[in-house]
Amino acid sequence: MKVKIRVLGDVLIRERIGRNSVVVNIKDNSTLRDVIESFIEMYPEIKNELEGDLDRFFYQFSINGELIRPDEIGRKRVKNGDEVVIFPAIGGGSFLSTMRF
Repeated sequence: MKVKIRVLGDVLIRERIGRNSVVVNIKDNSTLRDVIESFIEMYPEIKNELEGDLDRFFYQFSINGELIRPDEIGRKRVKNGDEVVIFPAIGGGSFLSTMRF
């Protein structure tokens, strides 16, 4: 059985693929990693941004608004109708804020 997953990207990804969102058709019981790999196959021009060591992405992913940790990408299952959002990783804070003087 095939399932449909809607994928939305940030501005850079949207500019490269020429659309706001894409429907990825994948087999049932697939993971977020499978969705990302299928998305890259559909749009090879984003390969450099998204392919490689998924634990060290410069992008983060959410499924239906739930942020997915990098170590969950290969385990987190998707289901028909899910919405995956790709957005730049956000860093912040400072190690100095955790130090005691």
